[in-house]
Amino acid sequence: MSESKCIITSLNLYEFSQINNNEMGVLLDKEDECDKETYTAAYEEAQRLIRISDEIRLTAKIVDQNPLEEQEASKELMLTSYKIANKLNVKTAEFLSQVEKEGYIIKQNDIYVLTDKGNQLGAVSKSSKQHGQYFLWPADFKN
Repeated sequence: MSESKCIITSLNLYEFSQINNNEMGVLLDKEDECDKETYTAAYEEAQRLIRISDEIRLTAKIVDQNPLEEQEASKELMLTSYKIANKLNVKTAEFLSQVEKEGYIIKQNDIYVLTDKGNQLGAVSKSSKQHGQYFLWPADFKN
């Protein structure tokens, strides 16, 4: 939002949403008679949100890592099925089918669940009301 224009979008900052959702936005121009009332309402709402929000201050310490530490840190990085599929140049459904064939997941009552093999690999099953069920895989996973 600026003194003359405002953009309102449906985009949220969850990686899953950015990958799997269709998003849209609206541009409001304060100088345009059709937008003036909506711009003012959006401005007032933005001011209200700022007033009721808590200020959060973050500090960060820069740490030098040696290559072995960086390699260990990258192993801890988890990626969605979509991202792993992209790395392997396949579609997500094809990737899920392949990991099912290899015994990392199974389908129970129309829902995929991790097997012991998937858990031992370090994969994680996640579920949310907003995004449904999805899996996170170690970044270095290659099926």
